[in-house]
Amino acid sequence: MEDTPGAPIPADDLSDDVVTRESLYEQAWSTPMTKIGERYGVSSSYLARVFTSLSIPRPPVGYWAQVAAGKGQARPALPESRPGDLTAWSRNGAPLRVSRSLPKGRQQTSRKTTTTSAALPRRHPLLLDIEEHFKKVRESENGYLRPTKRSMADLIVSRTGIAHAVGFANHLYLALMKEGLAVALSDPATHMNRESVDHREKASTRYIHPSLWQPQRPTVVYIGAIAFGLTIYEISEYVEVKHVDKEYVRLSSLPANQRRSPYRDGWVMSTDMPTGRLCLQVYSPYYRADWIHRWSEDKPGDLISKIPSIVKHLIAEAPGLAKKSKLSGKGPTLNGRSSNCR
Repeated sequence: MEDTPGAPIPADDLSDDVVTRESLYEQAWSTPMTKIGERYGVSSSYLARVFTSLSIPRPPVGYWAQVAAGKGQARPALPESRPGDLTAWSRNGAPLRVSRSLPKGRQQTSRKTTTTSAALPRRHPLLLDIEEHFKKVRESENGYLRPTKRSMADLIVSRTGIAHAVGFANHLYLALMKEGLAVALSDPATHMNRESVDHREKASTRYIHPSLWQPQRPTVVYIGAIAFGLTIYEISEYVEVKHVDKEYVRLSSLPANQRRSPYRDGWVMSTDMPTGRLCLQVYSPYYRADWIHRWSEDKPGDLISKIPSIVKHLIAEAPGLAKKSKLSGKGPTLNGRSSNCR
């Protein structure tokens, strides 16, 4: 029997925050995209990007007119998900499900990198429309943005650093996806821990107010049974500033005649301000585990060239963590600490 537009939408996923790709596939071939978009409160163009990210085939242009004329074409099969592929879409920031195989025996310590020939999406699902959200949120006094959402990719940036941070995150997430490694929000049932962020370029005992935005759940990449936490933040530097209209402005950005204010509400001080340079902080998200590694930019943009070595490093580290960890419901307990900045 041919599919017909307006057919009842499957009852599954109605009360869940996560919609499976199987459900989306069934909906796409029984209901026009505009109707599905209305159901989930998103545009059909946004939904099309979700379908592309999840490798879900959808009807071509003119399909529903053909169905109305009794000439609808047969729908293609839903491709099987590969290890590392996302298998669900989060409508309300719930953790994304991923397809991954757990290592067994020595396979746990001898994983070989694999490159998939399948086409990758242009934008990773975790980053769809994230820039638009960042542009609408307020910022702290020292310039770091404070999103209203807490279930989103772990990015700590200023307004001028949004595009750079999202671009790097997309390159990194897709490079991991290409290796069959899934990047997603952690499952709250696993009780994973997020490593705190000290955005200062130089270590200091100087107190900083904990005003940075924090996600509700860590962003993690799965390598077999091991998860690594991922945080991308903009590095700050300690500079002289002037307090203007409830925010700090670098003195160097002001004309010379405005760097000293005769008014009561304007004064000069020093504080930590975003530099436009990024740092990738990768860490163990398991309680009682203590492992962290950082890669920093010397100048804006040079971190992208380090992505291949970053991916190789994480793949190489995963077997060691798995070997000396005893996997349990609370995650592995690791011995030792690795803390580096490259």
